[in-house]
Amino acid sequence: MFKNKVNGYSTSWFKSLDNLKIISNNFAIGTTNSENNLKEIIDSYCRSLPCDFVKSHPSSLKRKQEQNHSSSRFLWQMKNIPFDGIPFCVISHEILKCKFSMNYNTKKKRKQEDIKREDKEKNESSLSLCPAKITIKKLKRYPTFSLSLKAAKQEKLNKLKKLKEMLDENQNIDDEEIYWLSIPLASYHNHDFQGKDRFINKDILVFIKQMINKGIHSPKKTQSFS
Repeated sequence: MFKNKVNGYSTSWFKSLDNLKIISNNFAIGTTNSENNLKEIIDSYCRSLPCDFVKSHPSSLKRKQEQNHSSSRFLWQMKNIPFDGIPFCVISHEILKCKFSMNYNTKKKRKQEDIKREDKEKNESSLSLCPAKITIKKLKRYPTFSLSLKAAKQEKLNKLKKLKEMLDENQNIDDEEIYWLSIPLASYHNHDFQGKDRFINKDILVFIKQMINKGIHSPKKTQSFS
């Protein structure tokens, strides 16, 4: 049922998520093994609301992990990522915030008078800051070091120790990269979705109508006339 609608909103982006789970009826979590799929999922989600998200505080975990394997934290599980028998480390962590939340990075760069003016306008507004955010974690997994789901704690520790030793010795180890996502459902946003079309240049709209009148509906054919 989740691959069709949640809280009345289209959720076709669910179809591209593997290992899909719904958490507290507020978030959809899942994985994908392709960066292209990741982009399609995010784009499809934003179109379904409609709502934009802004990047906030990308981590430097990947750079640290590439510099020194011994500083990487190897795990069997973490919050909302259950134990499946395969060890992993997080090589990047990115957060996309709803456009109705505070954009801290942008605010720091603005002049003080602009900040005061915007704060005053926000205080006068009845709109609260939206808590919705998309969390993306890029994981590197090591299937050759997998264990049984019933493995004991000491067995897990020994396996991770061996993994670290082999990486520090620069031995070739098979690995795979996947993206773990946490996506807020529409009900978690604290603002209305107006469903308005995003801005399109007037000249482009005229051009599209002309192509339709000529019987040209294919996007590729339309682009060839531009």
